[in-house]
Amino acid sequence: MARLRDILEGQSDCVLAALHTLAPLAASLTVALAALEPAADPAALFAAANCEEDWQAELWGWDAAAERARAIRLGAFEAAARFARLVEG
Repeated sequence: MARLRDILEGQSDCVLAALHTLAPLAASLTVALAALEPAADPAALFAAANCEEDWQAELWGWDAAAERARAIRLGAFEAAARFARLVEG
């Protein structure tokens, strides 16, 4: 917990704002922090964070409304990751 606190306290307000968007979209602070890395692939991270949802969809069938909602969430995740990278230079 101390290491996590140190990582978060070391972030700018703008990056914390991005994390405030990233973490709920990924349902994971770990994935959100990984999205801040310069070489991160936000789409791949988002897919990894949603692997259980994908498994359920493969098992029970894909839902068009759920797929549209997921595309919107992915877009928001990618935008928040891009914002965090831009503000950190």
